[in-house]
Amino acid sequence: MNRRSFLTVSAASLAAPAIPTTAASRPEKRPGLSIASYGIIWRKRSGERAGWKNALDVLEHCQEIGAGCLQIGVRGWEIDFARKVRDKRETIGVILEGQVSLPKKESDIDRFEKDLLAAKEAGAGILRT
Repeated sequence: MNRRSFLTVSAASLAAPAIPTTAASRPEKRPGLSIASYGIIWRKRSGERAGWKNALDVLEHCQEIGAGCLQIGVRGWEIDFARKVRDKRETIGVILEGQVSLPKKESDIDRFEKDLLAAKEAGAGILRT
């Protein structure tokens, strides 16, 4: 990706809240939000961090801007929290893509398994690493 492409994509991301959501019933037709890249755009736009505490806050923002998909890390989510994410996600009609870290050593395997179970409970249709 060159600088011009990056600026074009960034500009489109900033315009996302202005895009009408006539396809609101179909999440795959609405713009998506990736927490990794969105944070960079948010800081450039507002000069400060968004102030989200967790995935529920980000889902609330997705609802406000009409996003249909959220890509976010699921590391350390407890099952109860994952259920809350699933309930909110289903209520507002957002597709979830989870981000997980692969285990680097044997002691990471339990953490990895817990992250996978939490992502599944939250309804993540895909996991990225």
